[in-house]
Amino acid sequence: MTTQAPHAIRTVFALVAGHVGLSEEKIRIISPDIGGGFGGKVPVYPGYVIAVASSVVIGKPVKWVEDRSENLQAILLQGIII
Repeated sequence: MTTQAPHAIRTVFALVAGHVGLSEEKIRIISPDIGGGFGGKVPVYPGYVIAVASSVVIGKPVKWVEDRSENLQAILLQGIII
């Protein structure tokens, strides 16, 4: 997930979770200071939405984990340059 706009991402997640009554204040985004901007920038990718929906359905926190290869596949449509 991007480290450049965690509050904006939280708001988008709240829109997804709001369909079942989960408020934005209940959503916690952990975005550690990593010293720069890396990876995809601000878009919300399908995997993020799936993680939020999964958490709402099972009623427990969900941790989204992807390796570098999976991340590159997810952001490929942006015309990434390596």
